[in-house]
Amino acid sequence: MRKDIFISSQNRIIRIKPEDIVLVEATREYRQIKTTSKNYLVHTPIIKLESILYPHGFLRVHRKFIIPISRISHVERKHVFLDDLEIPIGYSFYKNFLKQLDILL
Repeated sequence: MRKDIFISSQNRIIRIKPEDIVLVEATREYRQIKTTSKNYLVHTPIIKLESILYPHGFLRVHRKFIIPISRISHVERKHVFLDDLEIPIGYSFYKNFLKQLDILL
């Protein structure tokens, strides 16, 4: 498995380390890949980004959001927190989200 991800943004091909990605957010036309240092806009469909990022420890938690499991600080009801950032968990994604976490009860 390749360790880095390559994206096309603003007529450039850019290498991104998966561990630098904070989250992916979908808007109408674009998907915004937010990293620790910069944000990138891409046209790639979110479902394709989901399949590319899944092997790197990412989960889709909402129709608009893909997050890295490693950045989850906690979960409250239908929201996941990445430090101070609160992301909603969509109804259709909730069961799969919980299944992917190794929860000790």
